[in-house]
Amino acid sequence: ERDREREKEKESEKEKEYKRERDEQTQKEDDGPKAKKQKVEEQQEQQEQMEIDTPKPKTEPLSLEDLIKRREEEKNKSAKPAFLTKEQRAKLALEEREQQIQSKRKAEEEERKKRETWRLNGIAERKKTETQERDKERDKEREKEREEEREEVLFHKMLQHQRMD
Repeated sequence: ERDREREKEKESEKEKEYKRERDEQTQKEDDGPKAKKQKVEEQQEQQEQMEIDTPKPKTEPLSLEDLIKRREEEKNKSAKPAFLTKEQRAKLALEEREQQIQSKRKAEEEERKKRETWRLNGIAERKKTETQERDKERDKEREKEREEEREEVLFHKMLQHQRMD
């Protein structure tokens, strides 16, 4: 634990140093694109150096005694009944009720959206079928008119042919 604390302190010191250096660099005047490029390179070098310098935490295997102690503590915690005060029970009940209300509202909102999309799709579908029916009727009328025109032309041709004979 002491080693971990020391490592944390070292890391925090390195971070502070890195921040100081970064602040100093930002305070320097900018001479142009070359200076910017140098700054970027310096920052990259510092980051790389910091990654190299920071020691990776060593993971030590837990002893069997530690594992047994942890397991026993967990068992003891789960074995003890949780006695809650009246305020705690009321607070838990309120939280559960809020969650129920939120889930109910969410379900209602989803249902409303489904109904709305169904309604809009239904309207669009009806309009589509209405226009299709209207187009079919118009096409039938036009075909009828064309057929009448053809018959008229044929009739006139027959009359002319008969006059010629």
